[in-house]
Amino acid sequence: MKKKERIFLGTVVHPQSLKFWDDFLQSVRDQEDQDFELLVLTDQVTLPLVSMNQPLHVIATQGSPVSLRKQLLKEALQLGTEYLVLLDSDDLMSSDRIGNSREAFDRGEKIIFHDLWKFTKNPTEARPWLSSVLTKKKIVAEDLLNSNCLGFSNTGFSLSAMPSSVFDISEEVIAFDWAFFSRFLRVVPEAHFHPESRVYYRQYESNMSQFQGSPDEIDRLLRVKIAHYGDLIGLLPEASGLQKQYQGLLRDLPKETGDWVQFLRQRGWSLKSDGLWWENLTAGGLK
Repeated sequence: MKKKERIFLGTVVHPQSLKFWDDFLQSVRDQEDQDFELLVLTDQVTLPLVSMNQPLHVIATQGSPVSLRKQLLKEALQLGTEYLVLLDSDDLMSSDRIGNSREAFDRGEKIIFHDLWKFTKNPTEARPWLSSVLTKKKIVAEDLLNSNCLGFSNTGFSLSAMPSSVFDISEEVIAFDWAFFSRFLRVVPEAHFHPESRVYYRQYESNMSQFQGSPDEIDRLLRVKIAHYGDLIGLLPEASGLQKQYQGLLRDLPKETGDWVQFLRQRGWSLKSDGLWWENLTAGGLK
C-alpha cells in the first residue's frame, strides 16, 4: 500500500482575523480527510488552547506580510512536509478540500487551486466567484501577466517543487501571492483548477475584493502593479516595460481625483468591477 504523503494546512492569524478563529477551526474539524497537520503562525495575537485531531504547530511571530508568508513556507520546509495547502484564517473551506488536494497530489499535480465563493456573514449564502470569471482549468505563467487567480487561501502545492527564488521576493511587494506564483510557474508548467472544492472567501472591512473604481482603489491598484513588475525585472521579459507603463499612468493622473475614471477610459484603459485579482485596470490591448 502506498504511503500517504504528509500534508500541512498552513495559515497566519493576525489581529484583524482573530475574531474568525473559531470558524476557521470548525472548518478544519469538518474535513472528511483528517490525516493532515496544522501549521499556524500568530502575528502578535494569542490563541486560546484548543483540542484538535491533527498535530498542531503554533509559532508566535511578527513581521510584514511578505516576511510572514516567507516564514510560513520556511517553517513548513523545516517540519519536513511534502505538501502545503493554504487557507486564510478568516476564510472557510468545503469539507472535501483536503481529500481533494490529496487526490490531486497523488496524481502528480504540483500546484492546485480551488474555487472561491464570496460571502459576508453567512457562508450558506456564498456565491461562486472564481469559477464565474475563470474559464480555464489549467493556468500557466503567461496567464498571470496582468492578473492573478492563485491566492494564499485557495491553493496547495509541492514544497519540493517550489523554487528557492520565492525567498527573493522584495519587501516592497504588496501582492505576495501574485509574485510567488509568478515565480513558481516559471519552473512548474501549470497549476490545476479544481472547482469541485471550495474556499469560502470572507468579505469584510479588512478584506474586500469588489472594485468600485474609487481614487483610493485606483491608487492602490497602480502601486500593487508597479511593485509587482519591479520585483520581476530580470525574471520576466515584459516586467520592465509594464512597470514603466503603470508608473507613467500614476504620474499622469489628474490632481482632481473625481476625474480619474473618465481620464482612464479616454486613454483606452479597461476598468472591470469584478475581474480576477488586479485585473480591474488594464491597458487597451493587454489580455
